[in-house]
Amino acid sequence: MISSVEEFYYLWPTDASNTITTVFGDKRSRRFHAGIDVRTYGNIGNNIYAIESGYISRIIIGPEGYGKALYLKLNDGNTALYAHLDRFHKSIEEKVLSIRKEKKINFIDEYLRSSELKFNKGDVIGYSGDTGSISGPHLHFEIRDESGLPINP
Repeated sequence: MISSVEEFYYLWPTDASNTITTVFGDKRSRRFHAGIDVRTYGNIGNNIYAIESGYISRIIIGPEGYGKALYLKLNDGNTALYAHLDRFHKSIEEKVLSIRKEKKINFIDEYLRSSELKFNKGDVIGYSGDTGSISGPHLHFEIRDESGLPINP
């Protein structure tokens, strides 16, 4: 199921390009593509922006899937997901280091409190990369409603 599409006034998530290489709803072998892929022209390190003010609600770092990913819970209740990142904003990297030391793990899937890592619309929260299960650098970007249903960005 897909959430109803409403008009939002979000920023574009990156300065890498305005080109989409994979569209929302693209059929895959076992699922559909719940977001868009933004072209980075093979570059790593493009700025990734908070599309709206909110807080980092989840951080994932793993060898497959999304690789390095951030979930930004927006003030309007929706969540923006940024995946395949190279690295995060300094404050997020510090949080990751703290989690790794405390739990003695390398790969993480951590949910955070709303008071921990707040960002304003337009802040750089990370940098584009080539992590996880992908075939070249790009930004995978999703917006999900409060129920977790995907919204076409």
